[in-house]
Formats: sequence, C-alpha cells, structure tokens
Amino acid sequence: MVTISDVAKEAGVSLSTASRALNNSSLVSAEKKEKVLEAVKKLGYRPIRLSAVRKAQQDKIIVVITRMLNRDMLDAIRETADELGYQMAISYAGESCDGGYQSALELIKILPQHMIGGLIFIHNECRDEKIWKELSAYPMVQVGESKEVSPLRSISIDDRAAAYDMTSYLIKQGYRRIAYVRSDNDDRFSYGKPRLKGYCEALEDAGIEVDKSLILDAGYILDGGSDVAKDIVKMKNRPDVVFCGSDYMAVGCLAELERQGIRVPEDIAVCGFDNHEVTEYCQPSLTTVGQPYGEMGSEAVRMLDMICSGAIASGRKMLAEHTIIVREST
Repeated sequence: MVTISDVAKEAGVSLSTASRALNNSSLVSAEKKEKVLEAVKKLGYRPIRLSAVRKAQQDKIIVVITRMLNRDMLDAIRETADELGYQMAISYAGESCDGGYQSALELIKILPQHMIGGLIFIHNECRDEKIWKELSAYPMVQVGESKEVSPLRSISIDDRAAAYDMTSYLIKQGYRRIAYVRSDNDDRFSYGKPRLKGYCEALEDAGIEVDKSLILDAGYILDGGSDVAKDIVKMKNRPDVVFCGSDYMAVGCLAELERQGIRVPEDIAVCGFDNHEVTEYCQPSLTTVGQPYGEMGSEAVRMLDMICSGAIASGRKMLAEHTIIVREST
C-alpha cells in the first residue's frame, strides 16, 4: 500500500510538508504543493479520510519523555499537538540511568488508558526489556537518539556527518591539533560512536593523524567541560581547538579556560554541539553544530499522528539537516 511517506519521498519533501500540502495549508509553497500532488498522482496514493479519526483523537494525550528541556522543541511539539487535536504531558527524565522509561511508565499508569494517544521519547533509549514490553503497547516515536536498527519510527540528524562537517570546518580554519571531548559514558548514547567516527574520518581525509591523546572524556554538563579544561591547561602540547560533544560541556570548558587566563579563541578555540540557547549568550558566543529542534519536534508529532491513523507504519528513520553555526569562539 502506498503511504504518505512514499509520497513525501517521491516529491522530495518532509512528511510534515506532504501532510500540510494535502491539507492545502498556506504554510506550503505552491511549488511544493504541486510536487506533492504530482507524486500523489504518479503513485496512486489514496489519503485516509481522517475526520473520523480526528474526532476520536480529541482529548487524547501525547506523553513526552525527555532528559533535556529544549524550548524550541517542546514549543513545536505543543503547537503541533494542539493543531492536530492532542494534549501534551511531559515527563522529565533528567539524568536518570534508565533514560526516563520507568518514570514514563509510572505516568502512563495513572492516566486513563483511553486517553493515551502515544509517546515521544527525546534523547532516550530503553534498555530494560520488561519496561519496553509494557511501553510497546502504545504508538511511539523517537527523537534525537536512535539505533541504526530500531522498531521505532525516529527522527534525528546524521551524527557522523555532523561531526565530520564540524571537524572539516575547523581544519579549513587552519586548526590542526583538534581535541574531541566525548561523554565519559558514551556507550549510553547511540550517537557517541558515530560522532567520534565522523571526527576521526575528517582528520584522516585531511591527512592528519588521529592523536588518541586528544580524544578526551567528560560529562555532558557544565562541570564536565570545566574539568576537561583544567586537564587541557596542564598539557605540555595543548590543542588548538576543543570540539565538545555538547554545548553545556563547551560552555563549561570555555568559562574555565577564561578563568585560567587562556584567551578564546586566540589561544585555544572552542566549539560545541546542539545549538542550545546558551550558545548565543556566553562570551565569546559559541560556534556549534545546529540541530533543527523545532522541525524535529513538529515532525515527531506528525509521525505519531500518522502512525495512530494508520497512514504510516513504525520502524523507519528520518534524517533532519544539521548546520554548522559559526560564532566568536573559533
């Protein structure tokens, strides 16, 4: 059966754009609407009539389980959920070792079962088979962190390509001793290995030998960045630039370098990953890898909605476009 995903792929647009085009939304350009309609005609797609489904979905709740509070993403989820007739509940996982799945399960158990529309997990993976079995009874979408092979429909950036592009940018700027700071618990995050791979591949492609002494470990938090900066200051042969695996780590690193009398970027440059709000307001402002959090959040709700309506199935991974955002720290 032809699905809206097939239409989006044929037209060269995102799922949400295809959905909006079919609903004659003013947010979609005439050119893209035409492409979607041409794809519909070519593939013989027959849209599911969602009016009855929409009526049944009124007052259903999308439960969002997240370990990070990103305003752009959460606002986009709320706005899109409201647009599609859902309410939203948030379960904040923080740094819980189970990724917040246990707290999600507890929240779900206190909600009337007929009101649960589905689950959206942000940067979380479930490693507990018992909990997973209970949660898998509901439609689910994963945002931002996903295994290559996963039963969930997911949306994330290409972490390997993002790290490769940032490292390549740094090389083009003339940096050669590029330190990469990964999480001290990288096995917990599926994006850890792809990012390290992208960093190493960019160095190798530029003819720069990977120096293992410049691959450092720290927590993905402010204190983690501060700690790694203290270690860097003690090095006899310091790096030219420090590429941190998260913005909070990078801000902590930047602040500690400044405290130690190291000028950023004149003595050592610093860059991060994610483009959180803090990156624009620290001094100097932080160069970083941008993730389209608003787009990813909106897309996740639309994916979940289409799974609930039967328009698409679970189990496919969608890639969002990352950007290299250059600011004052490099």
